Amino acid sequence: MSVIEKVAMFLFTIVVEASNRQMQEKFQHSSETVSRCFKEVLKSLCLFVVEVIKPVDPQFTSTP
Repeated sequence: MSVIEKVAMFLFTIVVEASNRQMQEKFQHSSETVSRCFKEVLKSLCLFVVEVIKPVDPQFTSTP
């Protein structure tokens, strides 16, 4: 399965609040595949956030 399809499944799930069953129907994959792909994208997104999105003031000494 391509990365684009995995991200599409993830975004569709988040935006539409789709269940695993709905994802199986929409993308024609098993529940295990849907779950695995969702977890892969979520894990990658969490790693991306840690690497890219950082506060200007990591000590939070001032309130924006």
